[in-house]
Amino acid sequence: AVVSTQSGSHYYRSFDGLMMLGDALTKLKMEAFWKENSMNDYSIAIQKLDQLQCALVQNLKTESTTLISELQTCKEVKRLMDDIEAFSIKCSEKSSQCRFWLNFVKIIDTIKDFVRSERDGDFFLNMKTLERLLPIFLGCDALNYLRYGSFHLELLKMAKITHPELYDSFIKRNFVVKRTPGSFNAVSPDLALEQTINKSAKSSHGIIGNTKSADYVAEWCLIYHEELAITNAYREITNSNQLGNSEMQVHHHLRP
Repeated sequence: AVVSTQSGSHYYRSFDGLMMLGDALTKLKMEAFWKENSMNDYSIAIQKLDQLQCALVQNLKTESTTLISELQTCKEVKRLMDDIEAFSIKCSEKSSQCRFWLNFVKIIDTIKDFVRSERDGDFFLNMKTLERLLPIFLGCDALNYLRYGSFHLELLKMAKITHPELYDSFIKRNFVVKRTPGSFNAVSPDLALEQTINKSAKSSHGIIGNTKSADYVAEWCLIYHEELAITNAYREITNSNQLGNSEMQVHHHLRP
């Protein structure tokens, strides 16, 4: 588990590890901030943030939305955020190590925003976050990500002129895939493919062992969804949930 997390070969473990590290660094920063500042000076902002935390824990969606709107216009909260940012800048100027870890936290925050843009289907946040990721790609010497990421971003921006109907569709959250009702559960099209057709292809009833046969792969891709539709219709008619096929098997990327 440790090796797969450090090497990045296991996406979910690596992502969770980054999130935990980012949260730990943020807590350390806030501990240092409160050592130099009194909570009494920000009592109103802290009270509002506590209310939002309670609403989120209790899954009060309407109240959470209202509180978030209030926080965005609250002067006390803005003063607190400005002071935290000024504190971060001061620490960065004093210590190169502090600057390194604070920049790392900013990268984590950018990744969080990108994930949120996909889960919520926020097209403008997706473009904005992608633009923030490009300098990170450059700094990490990920030239292919930088090259195709820049091209992809320009295509999205030009879609308003070249393909206005498609652009309007993206604004309506149709640039991601939702397979189930609810909120914060949309995924990008490539991930949806991995979770569906590619998952089935890599299962025991897929194309494993026949990938070198172009005819077999083409035939499987053309008829598998029809076979699955017939199978699902049978399950629905017979009210049977005892699935003895590959759809119940765990994707090999998700295995230990």
